[in-house]
Amino acid sequence: MKNLHAYDSNNNLVHIEEVDKANKDNYTCLNCGNELIARKGKIKAHHFAHKKLINCSFETYLHKLGKLRFHDAYTHCLKSGTPFYLEFPIQRICNACEGIESINWSCNLDDKTEVLDLTKYFDKIDIEKGYAGFVPDILLSSSKIDKVLFVEIAVSHFSSEKKANSGIPIVEIYLQEEGDIEFLKEHKITTLEASFYHFKKKHYKMEYYKPMDCKMPFDIFTVLPNGKAVQEYTKMYDIVAKLKNQEYLHFQIINKHQQRYLQEPRSYYSGLVKEVYHDGTPVRNCNVCRYCTKNAFSYDRIFQFYCKKLQKPFANTHDALECDFFWGIEREIS
Repeated sequence: MKNLHAYDSNNNLVHIEEVDKANKDNYTCLNCGNELIARKGKIKAHHFAHKKLINCSFETYLHKLGKLRFHDAYTHCLKSGTPFYLEFPIQRICNACEGIESINWSCNLDDKTEVLDLTKYFDKIDIEKGYAGFVPDILLSSSKIDKVLFVEIAVSHFSSEKKANSGIPIVEIYLQEEGDIEFLKEHKITTLEASFYHFKKKHYKMEYYKPMDCKMPFDIFTVLPNGKAVQEYTKMYDIVAKLKNQEYLHFQIINKHQQRYLQEPRSYYSGLVKEVYHDGTPVRNCNVCRYCTKNAFSYDRIFQFYCKKLQKPFANTHDALECDFFWGIEREIS
């Protein structure tokens, strides 16, 4: 096991690169307390090695190192007045189109990062101090307000279910090797290094983009003045312009998360055509014609429909726009 950290003779935590080879000192292991030798040769990477071959767990060593390094970094910030930041994502929602009657839609945008200086809230730090029946790796607390924050160092074991469901804010930092703790030099924790539990999820809801300038694409289903039913992928500024010019008899945004749309887009389109037809929209499409049925030859994926009047298969349900025999099915009466 090649450790990069050890205790010196004064019980200070030191990194191997801080060791002067010429200065003889006694070093001990953070985990097992046994004697270490500083290896600073020219061939192998510098490290501390146990003087005697023993069974010392690297996971336990790394877990303890994480606690000590965090404690030292945070204590330094408290004493020097240096901020210790916590960065977490804030959800952004654009509601510019919620006021447009035919659209009434809001969009989730990329998350925005919010920065919190922990030292402004927590001026006390303890290692493995009990609180509310739990013993966190690090307990951040305040001498002014009744608030705490648990900092957990996760190497192979994560927060227990009881702790994770306690309602107490928790920052869980993941470590797999000693280099993973180096982010503490920046005095900042982000979602790259940790997970957050029981932080109030904030979101900013505002008009980020004006609808006429928005280039966000949408799947939409529309019925044009000539009765043509169209499913297309277009951008919001184009949608708003066409709605303003009354170019749609019917308009709706398709929710891509609907399972039927994801699995069967063709039948989903057919269902939308029938739905708006029964609602009274004068859509002209073979899907709502009495003479239209499915082609009995299921292997024919191009000509999926069959006209009972013309007695022939066909592929495009827009044929109804020019068909002299189009006869709409009876509308449902609610």
